Amino acid sequence: MFSYKFPPPPLRIMRSSQLDSSLLDLQLFEILKGQLWKTFSLFKPQFREVFEPELLAALQLIMYRLSIYESGASYGAQLQNLKYRNERQHSGGFQSTRNDAALTKSQKYAFGAMTIGGPYVWMRINRLMTAKRWSELDDSQTFDFLPAHICAICYEQQMSTSALSNTAVSTTRLHNSYETNCGHQYCYYCIRTKMIQEGVTWKCLRCGEEVKEIRRTLDKDDDQLRNDRLFDLFDRD
Repeated sequence: MFSYKFPPPPLRIMRSSQLDSSLLDLQLFEILKGQLWKTFSLFKPQFREVFEPELLAALQLIMYRLSIYESGASYGAQLQNLKYRNERQHSGGFQSTRNDAALTKSQKYAFGAMTIGGPYVWMRINRLMTAKRWSELDDSQTFDFLPAHICAICYEQQMSTSALSNTAVSTTRLHNSYETNCGHQYCYYCIRTKMIQEGVTWKCLRCGEEVKEIRRTLDKDDDQLRNDRLFDLFDRD
């Protein structure tokens, strides 16, 4: 006898219902957080500022314990008639139509660790990085690795706003290039803005030398023109 395992029919859930449940959970959390801050309004402001990650994590833990851990559904999910279930128990044929299997304790612990512990750890790491000023650019760090056709100031601004992609790199090319006294080229708008903001204390991003004057780049040799054409073709592709 040949046994055939029927594939389980797909479980279809409206994405709009999931989104509404998440928004309802967020609204409830904001309401409870406002009440929590009112409770600690009589304390010194430094107390709330120092222990804010722990207070928010404790509030999230209480909400999680009274909702998902107890009933398998959050407050917003219950209003949308949704709940979490153990999909491992519904992997066989015709198993997705049976009664929903509840989450195991290990699944509940893992879900709570990711949704509560994850944001808490990230908030603490972010505060530590801010306190230690790890996000500030080291004076010894330079952008001498960049190609000559890339403006280091544009590249630095792109790095500070978002992760660089191929499209982002193409937007950092030199426009109306000006050369500094150390021999490196920047966009005129970028270099003028930097010199106005930083004054005589600004250092070249490529070599670290103090920038005192700039002059317009008028002439290009044949190799530079050929390289520009190659980069234009590369950007179009």
